[in-house]
Amino acid sequence: MRLRTRVLLTILLAVLYFALTQRFGAHQVAKSDLPKDLDKWYATYNAEYFNDKLPKNTIISWNEVDDRYMATTTVLPSGRYHIAFNKKYCLADRVAHITLLHEDCHILAFTEVSEGKKEEHGPRWRTCMLHLALQGAFESELIDGNR
Repeated sequence: MRLRTRVLLTILLAVLYFALTQRFGAHQVAKSDLPKDLDKWYATYNAEYFNDKLPKNTIISWNEVDDRYMATTTVLPSGRYHIAFNKKYCLADRVAHITLLHEDCHILAFTEVSEGKKEEHGPRWRTCMLHLALQGAFESELIDGNR
């Protein structure tokens, strides 16, 4: 299977999961049910896949409440980045880790653009996602289950 097909299939599965949970709702989540150590995973991915180019002071939380999003990445007034996960959609470790990689690409794309419009899923973001796929980041999470 071609790399592009695998990436598109991964994204399609995430969208399908999102649509089904929107349609049928998700159960209440206890804090203890949430994937742990996302800040440690951020640091690991930063070192492993991004050559430590991502800001080390990024804030990661479970504060996303808009049901349209699995997670969002924003730039705070202080210049720090904030990745907010939605408790409703990121219960499984694998989903949270793949979502984190997705958001990491937003940060990389945003840090590469100093002027002009910062496109959400523009060429820089897509290139980042393809580089992650070439490095086996999604394969590790989805197929090998080594994480």
